[in-house]
Amino acid sequence: MIEPQISNQVSEWEQAWAAEQPLFKQYAQIERLIRYSHIIGNVASKAMIYGENGYVRAFLTKKSYQETQEDGKKLLEHKIAEKTINEVKAAINEFLKISQTMRLMLRKKEDLHSKRFVNIFKKFDESVIKIFAYFLTTWEATVYCSEQELQKIMQSSYPPDWMEKLAILTTLIKSDLLFREKVSWLGVIKDPVKKNIEKHMLRFPFLFANIESEEDSFNIISERLKSGSLSDIKNEIAKNKKRLFKIKSSQNKIFKEIKSKKARELAYLLQEFGLLRLELKNCWMGIHFYLFPLFLKISETSGLSIKDIMMFWSIKDMLNFVESKKVVSKEEMKQRREFYLLVFERPIMSFYSGSKGMEIKERILGSGSSEIITEFKGIIANKGKAEGVVKLIKFDDLRLIEKMAKTINERFILVAGMTNPIMVPLIKKAKAIVTDEGGITCHAAIISREFNIPCIIGTKISTQILKDGDLVEVDADNGIIRIKKRTK
Repeated sequence: MIEPQISNQVSEWEQAWAAEQPLFKQYAQIERLIRYSHIIGNVASKAMIYGENGYVRAFLTKKSYQETQEDGKKLLEHKIAEKTINEVKAAINEFLKISQTMRLMLRKKEDLHSKRFVNIFKKFDESVIKIFAYFLTTWEATVYCSEQELQKIMQSSYPPDWMEKLAILTTLIKSDLLFREKVSWLGVIKDPVKKNIEKHMLRFPFLFANIESEEDSFNIISERLKSGSLSDIKNEIAKNKKRLFKIKSSQNKIFKEIKSKKARELAYLLQEFGLLRLELKNCWMGIHFYLFPLFLKISETSGLSIKDIMMFWSIKDMLNFVESKKVVSKEEMKQRREFYLLVFERPIMSFYSGSKGMEIKERILGSGSSEIITEFKGIIANKGKAEGVVKLIKFDDLRLIEKMAKTINERFILVAGMTNPIMVPLIKKAKAIVTDEGGITCHAAIISREFNIPCIIGTKISTQILKDGDLVEVDADNGIIRIKKRTK
């Protein structure tokens, strides 16, 4: 694999990921390092996250990356890998059970300040943080050693075309979240009664990431029903089944040729983590769906907009509200809208907002111009070459994604901190994908193979270097992005 390079600034910090996400998820991503350091991958000694107008960037030190990779070596032992897979599945089931119980209580107008609701909210808080902890377990740095070990086996078994064989072995052969959503949606189209629609929404809350109300969520479903084609969905499902069967046959052929038990174990781990990472993403992307009634109640009490509460309150703020009716001041909200910063140095997390946060962030990261960079590298997820204009995706809202997809006539280069399941309408129109983060079984890798488009992941800097309108060449045969012309 081609290692990413950062050539614009010498720093102990490296960007881990970037995306449009609310503050309460950032708190969870630091809290996991404090509460769940015993879970594989949650051992970083230093981390930092900052948010500017709702768009966040997360950083780890180089040492923290190394600590995470070292901890990930535990997964090389198959018994530990199996145990971890089962733990992740249990955490997902626990989260869904608690979230749906809490949502039911909220819809039945449960007193938010009752002991019963406070207790369920505390359980919800713990389950959210555990979901994020296991998301880190399946992260690229944590599985790095497992990927490298499988890569070595492929290099020794297939010297000329090991990369192609590695891609085959790490491609999912089980039905993933997106396939299951298609199958479920087919059932909704056939019988679009309210009960079936609500059941679908509860199963796949990732569809409503950063949506502000249940009404908006139902509107998304209504619009989708108007434009949905039964035959198209059936064809997609049939096509995907054939693709999975073909990949499974190719994998079995490779396993018979190399006769390596270790390769089977590693491929199994990486594929299971690829599946589970999507399931974990479904959980944390869909958290809003379970919290809509709470956001509404806080809004009525505080006078703040639902969007402000959704994007700029922490779980701690929400817990303070349900326990003692405390609300975040309007002045503090103003500061957070502009900028906020979370700094973690084990075992302490510090939070800053406004100009104070900006000042500390500049002191830690410094400021460097990216204009001098003409090319940079990443990890090859799917081979191929493409040249085109950059579309920088810095939002996670299905409404905006579908609107953009409808207005784009020419194919483009999709650049994002990371891709996620709701980006599929845009990915279908992309010439290539470039991301800041990702391992060989991340969503971008999975989806690029499904659509057979060039993909480079794990650049760490693409969203900092590239701008909308830049003309770039994506050379996914060599893992290089070349900037041909800067937009003015």
